[in-house]
Amino acid sequence: MKIAQEYKGYYLDVFYKDGVVNGIIQQTQDRLQGLTVEEVVSEFKKKVNLIN
Repeated sequence: MKIAQEYKGYYLDVFYKDGVVNGIIQQTQDRLQGLTVEEVVSEFKKKVNLIN
């Protein structure tokens, strides 16, 4: 487990397993187009929390 590093200027207060973050970003990239950064971070945290 690692603490999430900075992502596009935002520090994410989540824990993740190696490889999970990039997989989530790739899987949700198309669906998250056009959202604000806050909405993207919120969706990202929801996805990470489902995995843990």
